[in-house]
Amino acid sequence: MPRKKKIVIIAGTLLIVYSLIGFVVTPMVLESILPDKLSEFLHRPVSIDNIRLNPFALTLAVEGLNIKDKNSTNPFVSFDKLFINIQTLSLFKLGLVVKEVRLEKPDFHLTRTSETEFNFSDLIPEKKPEPKPKPKEEIRKAPEKPFQFSISNIAIIDRNISLQDETVRKNHIMSGINLSLPHLSNFEKNINTYSEPIFAGKFNQTGISIDIDTKPFHDSLETIVNLSLSDLTIPYYFTYVPENMVDFEITNGRLDIQSQISFLQKKDKSDLTIQGTVGLTNLEMIDRSGSPVLTLPELRIVVAPSRPLENRLKLASVKIQSPELFVSRNSDGIINLTTLGPKPSETAENEQGTPTGLTPEAAPKKTAPENPFQLDITEFLLDSGQISFTDYAAASTGKSPAAKK
Repeated sequence: MPRKKKIVIIAGTLLIVYSLIGFVVTPMVLESILPDKLSEFLHRPVSIDNIRLNPFALTLAVEGLNIKDKNSTNPFVSFDKLFINIQTLSLFKLGLVVKEVRLEKPDFHLTRTSETEFNFSDLIPEKKPEPKPKPKEEIRKAPEKPFQFSISNIAIIDRNISLQDETVRKNHIMSGINLSLPHLSNFEKNINTYSEPIFAGKFNQTGISIDIDTKPFHDSLETIVNLSLSDLTIPYYFTYVPENMVDFEITNGRLDIQSQISFLQKKDKSDLTIQGTVGLTNLEMIDRSGSPVLTLPELRIVVAPSRPLENRLKLASVKIQSPELFVSRNSDGIINLTTLGPKPSETAENEQGTPTGLTPEAAPKKTAPENPFQLDITEFLLDSGQISFTDYAAASTGKSPAAKK
């Protein structure tokens, strides 16, 4: 038999074997082994509908993964499809080069069972004590270059996350989540290139949008975050405020935020800049007895570029529209506004402002901070404000509205 014919037959045989192993054998083995291994590792029932592998295009698709909650049939984590496409260029780049990563319709069902426990707490590894430092001669130098990779077209499509908070009997749902990241790489030529993830979705009907420009592998860690929150309902989350912290309730109010956060890592320090607008509408506050304390139809704050790490906050404008404050003094002479905040600690300070157990001479002297907080407001506008005062300590109850501006 001619040598060329033998080479063709051998090559053809190897191609057929490679195709059978890639298209048929490997997916069958993974489908039979992977669910059991994942179940053993996660301590939860795991099932997979189908695994597809293309050995020529170097693509892997995992379809219909379903993880149940621990010791129950309730859903925990699932997705319709995970698709990964690896490029053969990885062999020449000496690093991982992924053309596409796509996760379709993932669902996460989380439960908060106590103040510090969730239904996934058992999956979090325990923090191990730090090992004792080794002698200098035993310390090995870390590798000069980390493992290099390049991942393009990262996408999460239609993600849903539900959180059942049993501590306050509330359910939170993050729905319609879409995340796209065109490129992420730590190859040297890409270190100075921005990665631009875009996140959008709804959290309890509150619109959320996050647009990020970042250089995660550059020394400067330069990052710009554009955050948008629209129509956040304040009373729904007010139950998370500890009862001993405040003595009032917010029964109505919606919050809108448009902000930009810029971060830059310098050699000797970090620089953080924030700016944007905050809008508050239809705020209604009552005390524990149900009496009104404050109504605020509209508050709008425009934050100019500020540096909170340097204790500097600059407000371009503060506009308050038609607020009404309800002040009352009870029969004991106590004004309601003084009872709304947290009660002072009995052991903190005595009435003279001296720490308990210390005489005024022995009390430590307070010194001014080196970098005091600076607040700069360029424009302040209060339109049609009103204060209502009721005095139950007087012989006759009086009520006097303030002059409107």
